[in-house]
Amino acid sequence: MPLLRAMLNHSAAFRAAREGSVEADAAAAAAAAVAQQHLALERALLRQREREENENARLRCPHAFNCSGRGDCLFGECHCRSGFSGSSCQIVDVSCPGKCSGHGRCDPVRGCQCALGYAGEDCGRSACALETDASFGGCNGQGKCVCDVASHTCSCRCQNHFLPPYCEHSTCPDQCGGAAHGRCVGGACVCEQRWSGRSCAVEICPSGCSAPYGACVAGVCVCSEGWTGPGCANSSCPMASEVVPSGSVSPPARTCAGHGACDRGKCVCSSEWTSHDCSLRVDSPESHLLCANTFCGGPEHGTCKYGDYPPCECKPGWKGTNCTDFLCPGNCSSNGFCTDAGCVCYDHFRGPECEEPVCPNDSRGQACSGKGVCLSKGGVPYCKCEVGWGNPQCSAPTNPTRTTTADVESPGFENGKPRPKANCEDNVPGAIMLSQGVAAGCPVVAPSGKEGARGLRRLSGRTPPSIS
Repeated sequence: MPLLRAMLNHSAAFRAAREGSVEADAAAAAAAAVAQQHLALERALLRQREREENENARLRCPHAFNCSGRGDCLFGECHCRSGFSGSSCQIVDVSCPGKCSGHGRCDPVRGCQCALGYAGEDCGRSACALETDASFGGCNGQGKCVCDVASHTCSCRCQNHFLPPYCEHSTCPDQCGGAAHGRCVGGACVCEQRWSGRSCAVEICPSGCSAPYGACVAGVCVCSEGWTGPGCANSSCPMASEVVPSGSVSPPARTCAGHGACDRGKCVCSSEWTSHDCSLRVDSPESHLLCANTFCGGPEHGTCKYGDYPPCECKPGWKGTNCTDFLCPGNCSSNGFCTDAGCVCYDHFRGPECEEPVCPNDSRGQACSGKGVCLSKGGVPYCKCEVGWGNPQCSAPTNPTRTTTADVESPGFENGKPRPKANCEDNVPGAIMLSQGVAAGCPVVAPSGKEGARGLRRLSGRTPPSIS
């Protein structure tokens, strides 16, 4: 408080002067000067107090940025400028959206003041257009907007067959059903492809062929792949409900279960769904089973290594990419048992599938002594011997008396077998004997002379007839 101290000092000086000699002119003048200074100091102190009070009041205004920057704070209250209101001038009474679209000026009280030819809150549409008119120049695109500078007004100059004030109505019946059905040309309706009739009100292709799933061609819907029906409204993709846990309520059936899109008759599932109809959630027991059935021959044969995707991990006894190849084809021919390493054969059988029986060998290592073939019956191997040989190893001849003469070729035999037809020209005893039992039609030619007669008698046991 420097001013207050100065004022007190002057008051003391004033009293001292008054107590002094009142007779001196100099003392009187000094007292008057002190009184003037005291008054000036009081006024300065008052102004300073007013400024301090005003500053305190300003700091108490309800916004940190001094009434939102839209007014002045006086004695704790905001005094807002025109266009703003509220305790902190936070309310905008008038706005100018889009800076009046460049077609007008912004008045803080009245908003956008549009130039001639433009209208709207932001001066963004033609003065000749209703709020529903999306055409560029107004008049619904079927006329021209003409403005009068003198009267500051605008109006539509409509094309033929259209009516003012905004050219939205034509002289064609029912406005040709609207822009989607047809257009008015020369007072008559020119219909779009899928509509017909005087006012374009008759639909040629039902439901517009459900575009974009079909197109109307010559009055008939040509459906895109994956869509069927008169109006291409039926999807060929499967309808399904998503699979939910037991006890839960399934949602209604939808195309691709509502979790995918139908593309040319096939469901393309979103990332969290799978199966042909998108009804199974990814990485669920149901989707794992589906993968096993689709790629791994079923859960009895194998499972998908990654749950929903191949490759397959085969169960014991199965092999192959799809676990559909039996590890032991033919069930080891019923002569062994199947393991993860393949067939393990029982005794007396061998081979990859235990298909080959093992019979006793002779001293030379030949099965069935080389006189028979090794077969099996009822899971028991045995030798089937050739004719003339016997015992389990086919090592013993069945006619031992012929063992010493087996290599002697008898008359009437050829390579150990009877001749199919006796050679009558041989004229040997063997041929004669064979002719009696096998080739009886072969004539007997008697030998000449006594020796011949004795030979016949010795062979037949009978006296041959005389030969004249």
